[in-house]
Amino acid sequence: MDPVRASSHKPSPKALQRICSAALVLLLLTVHSISLPDESPRQDFDQAWAEAERFLQRSAEAGHEWLDAAELLEQARLLAAEGRDKEAWEALKNGRLQAEMAVQQANREAEVWRKRVIR
Repeated sequence: MDPVRASSHKPSPKALQRICSAALVLLLLTVHSISLPDESPRQDFDQAWAEAERFLQRSAEAGHEWLDAAELLEQARLLAAEGRDKEAWEALKNGRLQAEMAVQQANREAEVWRKRVIR
């Protein structure tokens, strides 16, 4: 391919959307890796779990609930009941991340279609 033509090539809207989605996932992974402690008292776990449940509910209301999010949150609850705190926190982090990303996806898709409408 001609170097001049390659440098003037603009990425398609779909490619930009994929890049933005990947950047969002990386950002959320980074934020969540520092936002929840590895181990914490039961009250903190219950509060974090309730917050994750709210994200799950919002994603379901928007019609964008990711399948694994609910399973991960339920797994977190069961692991915590068994006293396997470190594993419970890990499942909780992953479940919350998926629920939060589902909400972000719903919000993004609610706006993206407007840009595609022919005027």
